[in-house]
Parts: sequence; C-alpha cells; structure tokens
Amino acid sequence: MYRTKRLETLLSEAEKFARIMDDRNEMREELVSLAEKLGLLKPEIKELPDFCETVRRIAGKNQAFALSLVANAMSHFSLQLSKTELDLGLSGFALTEPGSGSDIRKVSTRFENGKLWGVKTLITNAELAENFAVLAKSGDKYLLCFVERDEVLVRKLNVSAFRGCGIGVVKLRGARAEEVVEDGVKVASSVLNHSRPAFSSVALGIAERCLEIAVNYAKRRKVFGKTVFDLQKLKLAECYAEIEALRSVIEKASKNPDPKNSAVCKLLAARTVKHVADCSVQVLAGHGLVKGCYVERAYRDAKAFDVGEGTTEIMKLILSKYL
Repeated sequence: MYRTKRLETLLSEAEKFARIMDDRNEMREELVSLAEKLGLLKPEIKELPDFCETVRRIAGKNQAFALSLVANAMSHFSLQLSKTELDLGLSGFALTEPGSGSDIRKVSTRFENGKLWGVKTLITNAELAENFAVLAKSGDKYLLCFVERDEVLVRKLNVSAFRGCGIGVVKLRGARAEEVVEDGVKVASSVLNHSRPAFSSVALGIAERCLEIAVNYAKRRKVFGKTVFDLQKLKLAECYAEIEALRSVIEKASKNPDPKNSAVCKLLAARTVKHVADCSVQVLAGHGLVKGCYVERAYRDAKAFDVGEGTTEIMKLILSKYL
C-alpha cells in the first residue's frame, strides 16, 4: 500500500532531517505533512504487515520519525479495536505516568464529570500531537479517553534516545474528553499486542542499517595487512542471523498479533538491536562514537527497546504463561 514514489520522497526527507532532529530534539513538521499525504497517519489494523514494513524502512533512515509513526498508530488502532469513530490527526498514546508504567492498572489519572485530572509522562509525539488517547480511572472502571491538544499542557523532555520524536510530559488539569471508550485496559492491552510488531520493526530497521554500515566500513578498513571484515566477519555473520530471525518473528506477529507472538518479537527485537548496534560500534571503533552519526544514534536508541511498550521483564512474564 505504501510503496509509492511519495514514500521514496519521505524516506529521502526523513534521512535528511535525522541528524537535525537528534541535535535539536525537535520533530519536523515537514515529515508529518509528508506522512499524512501518504496515509501513514491513519494506519489500518488490517494492513499491519504493510505498516510494519514501512516503518522498518523509515527506521533505517530516521529512527525517531519511525517511532513517532508507531506511537501515532496506537491511538488509531484503539479506535478501530473499540469500533469508535473519531477523526484524529497526529496523536499520542498516553499510558505511562510518573508512578506507573508497564502495570497499566496502576494509573492514577482520574476521569470525573467528563474531565481528566492527572499527569502522563514519556509520551511520544507530545510535542506536536493534535490529540491524545489517555488511559484513566473512573471509580473502579478503566476508560480510554480522547482529548484535544488545547485541553492539555505539554512539557518536552530532554531524552537521550529517540531524540526528535517529541517525547514529553502531558498534564491534564480538567481536560475535557471528546470521546470515552469503555474497557480501557482491555483496549489498551490489545493495542499493545498490535503495536509491538511495529515497534519491533523499528528495531529491525535500525539493526539492518547498523549492520550495513558496519559491513561496508569493515570491507574498506585495513589493519595489520587484513581488512577489518576478515577479522570480524564471524561477529557480523552472527548479527545477520539474529536480524533474519527477528524478521521472521515480526512477520508472524504482524499477521497474528496475539499476546504470545507480540511478546516474542518485542523480546527478540530488544536483544537483537542492542547486540547489533554494539557490534557495529565496535567494528567502527572511534568512528562509531562520533556524535550524531547513525550508528551512534542507534547505540543510544537501542536501550529504549528494553523499556518501551512494556519492559523486557514484562515480555518474559507474558511468555512464562505459555510454558
């Protein structure tokens, strides 16, 4: 669906702005506009495999923007899963709070008389989002509430990973909800099952690009009469195998995003991207630590896959139920 000349333009522009976004920790509205024209801001669950493939390609050019698209997709998936009709622009999916993360039932944000009170943090797209999907409690019920940007206060965070995707704090001080979805925890959990393959696809795109850069460098660079590739090819071959394994589990999970498949690909994604990024920096040596180069950014971003969209420990707990 997304394989058009317009996508090639987006890929080119995403790569052009990647370093600037990282340096300034700022999202580029030009990229959001291009993604909107391509239909990427309103992804369909039924097209999850295509969406995963597209964010994989974008991640190889601009990791932060790829993550922004995945975060936006979560709000749109929640509408589709709950059969709710609402016109959203670029969106943020607000689950995490200062006192709660992977245990989403611990949220303290309150929904009372049509208004929301609380604080959400580490919310991707907070900088430019037009809408937010917010998990809140009302008595003993959990609701997923949709609010417009002018109803909230946003403070951008100076993060070290995925700089430029607008990660920030969202303060809800009597924000009016334009739509409320019942069974908020059930919907949010289902959203995560569908978004984890896409999130893992970002890791796959990063790992692929890191390996490509490392191999190209290793074949050119000589040391003690041999190329670095001659000395490091077994390590790089191991990275290649891990990437291909991750590709397979993502393909399976994107077609059948149940809790088990999604947890498997998310767990392997975190492990793979960390290992490949680390190996790539090792191959490039000091060149891999130059601020702003793709491999250096990837090395910082890789750790985020251990904590984003459910920690690695939570993925293991989910999978332990199938033993």
